[in-house]
Amino acid sequence: TTQPRNFELHQIEIQRQVRAGLMERYGSHCIDFWDVLATPEGYVDKKFDAGDGIHLNDAGHRQLAQKVVESNVLVEWLGISRVRAWWDGVLGRVARVI
Repeated sequence: TTQPRNFELHQIEIQRQVRAGLMERYGSHCIDFWDVLATPEGYVDKKFDAGDGIHLNDAGHRQLAQKVVESNVLVEWLGISRVRAWWDGVLGRVARVI
């Protein structure tokens, strides 16, 4: 789905409609990024905002990556096996750097 942005309310409503349409059209093949990144009002959660209300910081991108891994799209569409172990290894390396 689309990700939230700190737009005006009428633009946020359009984003919500696009999200709903994508989820309706693609069902279980649609990865919902909105719920993990948005505040109840539809803005980018401050803990994921890079500072401009549009782009995500590293924590936000980790959330996107986590949702992709959890969806199993890498396994189902790309045939990559053992994605979970790979992702856990990536997170371990990132945690050591931070």
